[in-house]
Amino acid sequence: MEIFSIRPSQSFQFRKQQKSQSQQETFHQPPKGATPSGQFPEIDPDKPDYNAISAAEVREIARRSYETGAIDHDTYSALSEGLPLQTIDPQGHIIDLSGISETTPFDFRSFYEDQLTIAASIGDPRTRSILESVLAFINS
Repeated sequence: MEIFSIRPSQSFQFRKQQKSQSQQETFHQPPKGATPSGQFPEIDPDKPDYNAISAAEVREIARRSYETGAIDHDTYSALSEGLPLQTIDPQGHIIDLSGISETTPFDFRSFYEDQLTIAASIGDPRTRSILESVLAFINS
């Protein structure tokens, strides 16, 4: 059973036309060192920069490290889970993370440091232990 709108709208086609025209008018040059679409940059598991790394790269590094026995299951789970849509920093400010995608570079080191500070301040020993092992892995 298909459901159709009672009033068809031409505004969607108009917006689509505007987008395609504006995309044709602007020239986008990828930043220096960027890889072509559909390819991922080489991941150096020995020295990744956790201050600007995508969630997909963190997940891949965590998977490799878990398979080799470098990290335990709890650390792997923490590193491979997705980011929340919102979080708080140690000062209590709400930070919107909804714009972060799988391929967007993100500062995971600061994120986990802030989460560890929060876990320590509220007295959550299990989360604190897991976040300490995550930061030990990131800093190694």
